[in-house]
Amino acid sequence: MNTAIDAHVHVWTDDRTRYPRDSKERDYPPPRFTPDDLFGHSKPAGVNRIVLIQMSFYRFDNRYMLDCIAKYPGVFAGVGIVDLARAPEKAMIALAKRGVRGFRIAPGPFPATWLENEPMERMWRTGGEHRLAMCCLVGPDAIPSVARMCARHPETPVVIDHLARIGADGEVRDADIRSLCSLAKYSQVKVKVSAFYALGVEEGSLPGFGFVYSPYSRSVRPSPTDVGERLPFSGTRRTHLYGFNRTDPLRTTVFERR
Repeated sequence: MNTAIDAHVHVWTDDRTRYPRDSKERDYPPPRFTPDDLFGHSKPAGVNRIVLIQMSFYRFDNRYMLDCIAKYPGVFAGVGIVDLARAPEKAMIALAKRGVRGFRIAPGPFPATWLENEPMERMWRTGGEHRLAMCCLVGPDAIPSVARMCARHPETPVVIDHLARIGADGEVRDADIRSLCSLAKYSQVKVKVSAFYALGVEEGSLPGFGFVYSPYSRSVRPSPTDVGERLPFSGTRRTHLYGFNRTDPLRTTVFERR
């Protein structure tokens, strides 16, 4: 049986007693999007393995994602979030034993220096030692800092989420595309081709996608098993286009060096 893997899904529950949310985070529609809700979309499309991404309003509390992984063995892998202030490398190893294969990191207001600290060094070192991906939710302004860490930790798997959000501010810049392409020289870097709505893509169409994909595809080549598809599993009105890989849930719409 063919296996299709959705690279990027958030799930959440309306049970706020058992799984409290950070009060500072905004709510997202719909009120819940559980695995049962997800399966109503994924199973008819033939998607039977899925990468869960920790929902932002749960912050460092990965319990809901972990419970979903445990409830459906063989279906889910996870991308978690850990607290830099609390021995993140130990948390990474503990979470890996429960099905987490990557860790989402983001620069906040300091894209130039966000990785220049000892906890991040330990995270990247642990990622290289245990084959755990650093999943970078970044904009183009943070790519140089990611490149420096890739040079220091060449064995660490790295996933760049959402095409590095190129175009999210309304403009697709050649310099940003070149910056993203420059990461192709690091063999462990993968790029998640997703969140096309940042490029102004409406449901059912792909205008603007070629402005990013065409230059990038000249620098790198798709792995033979990597397939892009329109997978509307977000639970919102927008169609999210994520890639899936038929064999490995963390090699999802990724590209390798020529």
